[in-house]
Amino acid sequence: MYQLDELFYPECVVPDPEQVGNGICNPVAPYYTQACSFDGGDCTEPQQHPSLPNCFVYKPDSVDDGSCDDHIPYNTIECNFDGGDCPDHQPADGYPNCLVSFPENIGDGECFEHTPYNGFDCGFDGGDCVLNP
Repeated sequence: MYQLDELFYPECVVPDPEQVGNGICNPVAPYYTQACSFDGGDCTEPQQHPSLPNCFVYKPDSVDDGSCDDHIPYNTIECNFDGGDCPDHQPADGYPNCLVSFPENIGDGECFEHTPYNGFDCGFDGGDCVLNP
């Protein structure tokens, strides 16, 4: 993980800093956070979902659209696990604190770079995601 320019983004730590402020919205954490100024201004600030008062996301219409957006902030309790689009969270084998919708994706050889998969509790996607020096 890299920390971005301390003058503009002192709290923004991301795996690929070139993606912040590149003109393309990356609407997932850690890029899509207040600390990273919502992907360096590439994304609009989160909007409240009309029927879920504590659910603030980039695209409210993608909640409960029939497709699981399996990343934060969509797949959270506040957003009713993407409006019910994502299955119940299950612990991944070998990672009892790693509660994800698709535990079979942990350690499958592909890095899913979004949290919670690429986080401490999930062993950084079961070792599939590598931190750059």
